[in-house]
Amino acid sequence: MYNAAGLYIRAMGKKKEGEDREKSLPPEILGQAMISHGGEYAPESAYGQGLLKLGSGMERISRLQEVRPPSPRLARGVLIL
Repeated sequence: MYNAAGLYIRAMGKKKEGEDREKSLPPEILGQAMISHGGEYAPESAYGQGLLKLGSGMERISRLQEVRPPSPRLARGVLIL
């Protein structure tokens, strides 16, 4: 648990590699930590496989959040963008 938290905290401060150099979104960082620690378990471990699958799902969700613009919503009858 301590190692996983340390990996997550260090990754929060890092910027992505590439030309845009933005910080990663929290779901992407959490997904990377899950994938990293899921690989440490035996291949037949259900817990390790669950971490790998959930981690890759979190990364996909993060990619979708980066691509899609926020949808407008109404709050008290006022359009918020």
